[in-house]
Amino acid sequence: MTDRQTRQPSRRERAVLRLQSPDDILSAVPFLLRFHPENSFVFLALKGKSLVLTARVDIGKDPIDVESLADHFARVCVQHEGDGLILVAYSDLVARISGVVDDLVEALEPIQVHEALVTDGRSWWSRLDEEGQPGVGIPVDSGSSEVAARAVFAGLPALPNRAALADSVAGPGGADAAELAGVFETVLMELADLSDEERRERICLLVESFCVHRQALTPSECAELAVLSYEIALRDLAAQRIRLEDAELHVELWHQVVANTVAPFESAPLCLLGLAAWVSGNGALMVVCMERAEEVNPDYSLLGVLERINACALPPHAWEGMYAA
Repeated sequence: MTDRQTRQPSRRERAVLRLQSPDDILSAVPFLLRFHPENSFVFLALKGKSLVLTARVDIGKDPIDVESLADHFARVCVQHEGDGLILVAYSDLVARISGVVDDLVEALEPIQVHEALVTDGRSWWSRLDEEGQPGVGIPVDSGSSEVAARAVFAGLPALPNRAALADSVAGPGGADAAELAGVFETVLMELADLSDEERRERICLLVESFCVHRQALTPSECAELAVLSYEIALRDLAAQRIRLEDAELHVELWHQVVANTVAPFESAPLCLLGLAAWVSGNGALMVVCMERAEEVNPDYSLLGVLERINACALPPHAWEGMYAA
């Protein structure tokens, strides 16, 4: 799967990240992806001077199909109305990957590639300036860039790696899971006495309390949301409340629910978190939610929707038409 981040206006983005040099680009990428990439190709799609999409794919051990990779990212760039790209490759195998980047730049024509960097984390090379094999790289100097400071000020996170992002949706374990199982038993008994209309009102109230009134969730309320969203109709009701302007609040909401949910109730909170992540522009979070949801229940209906969204690289604004339909 491809990790994608689509630039959406955010209540946290109080600072503009100006990328004027390779060091600025290297400083910005972890905050744009929300984690520090390793062994990755990262593509930044631009519309004029504005960033519209950040996407990442793994660099594996198998030979790289340059044409397929270039075709994929060219299609995604055009789909998001982009007209230019910045390419960054992260790898210790600098000589090998430099040649691949050169081939990618050529294969991406006629889309303009504004910069093509290779970095091993210590130094960087610009393939638009190099000829042949890379020589001595330029030391990475993220300290000279204001990008990281602006990103931190804007509240953009950057986890150590993608594994840390996946861990954030792994759910409770050990003693925490055992304790929460007792909470779920109590909640199940309480919710069993509610009518259909009362359950609808309850899930709407819990979502509104967090997203509108900013009231913190208790473990019991997280369990309520997980149990209520187990019903498809109530899950869809919660999904319909996600909007472009408040999607990040729904990300926070369902992130908390996922962290406090035990089997067999994980699928709905994971997929609602993945959906909110996509609408907020956080494609990497959506993908790790999908990966865990597939382990839990590969046939889950909302997972299928997320898979189609990801495969088609739909931009977040497509959600407005989807929930209206």
